[in-house]
Amino acid sequence: MLPAGIRLARLAGASSLLHGIALSAIVLLPAPAYADTLKDALLGAYRTNPTLQAARANQRANDENVPIQRADGLPSASATATYNQNVASNIPSSVSLSPDRQFSGNLSLSVPIYSGGAVRNSVKAADTRVRAGQADLRGTESAVFSQVVAAYMDVILNEAIVGLSSNNVDVLSVNLQATRDRFEIGDLTRTDVAQSEARLALAQGDLRTARANLVRAREYYIQLVGKTPGKLEPPPPLPGLPASSEDALTVALHDNPDLIAANERAHASAYDIDAAGATRLPRIDVFANGAWAAARSAAHTTIRKPPLRGSERLFRSFKAGARRRSSGRRRLVRLRHWSRKSPPSATLSRK
Repeated sequence: MLPAGIRLARLAGASSLLHGIALSAIVLLPAPAYADTLKDALLGAYRTNPTLQAARANQRANDENVPIQRADGLPSASATATYNQNVASNIPSSVSLSPDRQFSGNLSLSVPIYSGGAVRNSVKAADTRVRAGQADLRGTESAVFSQVVAAYMDVILNEAIVGLSSNNVDVLSVNLQATRDRFEIGDLTRTDVAQSEARLALAQGDLRTARANLVRAREYYIQLVGKTPGKLEPPPPLPGLPASSEDALTVALHDNPDLIAANERAHASAYDIDAAGATRLPRIDVFANGAWAAARSAAHTTIRKPPLRGSERLFRSFKAGARRRSSGRRRLVRLRHWSRKSPPSATLSRK
């Protein structure tokens, strides 16, 4: 029997040892891995999804149509210069009528004064189509985000199915072993063993199918989000849901990007009709041309400066009427397409 002092010292030493081991274990534990959330998946898709990037590039190209249409109503200037020189000639310079060197320049300036509203309506149509493109971009984002949410939930669902299927295989494996043991002692028949084997084979097939579905879901997630899914957290509850179906219908009619885009395209078609009709009217441009020419030979030197001039087109072909009718038909098609997307209660008003 050891003295009490020695026993206390040994207990104190063991306690210190256990305390040090616990601290070492805490230090050596790996840092907790943060799970991916639905917000992270949506953010990754917003940054890297190729469908969204293509839609944004298309919208940037669509924005440039406004200055393109506005350019028809702005002044324009052009300049040309020509230099000719006879390198070799068998005719003496005193007899030849062609100069040895010739330099000419031309400068033209054109300022549109009146176009019958064609430029104004074309700019309005382009600006309206920009708003339609913005609505299309929001629609594309909504569609991609819906796909991301579905892919996120598919990965969670298939992971759960794989876990349940794997557990079912383990349970049926134990059950098969128990059935075989009872068959060895004569408690069960060979039919019972065959049934247990069939149930296990069916569960193994379901497990393989579940794993294949999980691979497919993970690859589709990578296609949309751009990264491999880690441990996915359950999604949060949906915020801001409408209180009733009538409220949901009202929100859809007011904020649905597809309806907004169809409405804006119908307005743009109306401006196209006005722009096409304006081509029937005369277009008045004020322009000036300045020309300068110098020719030099051994016999003479000449300089010409013609005066300024102006012109006006008074008649255009019958193409204007055809363009106006074509724009009207396209607007009618868009209106019918819009009416198919929207319920009878929706109305279309030109802004």
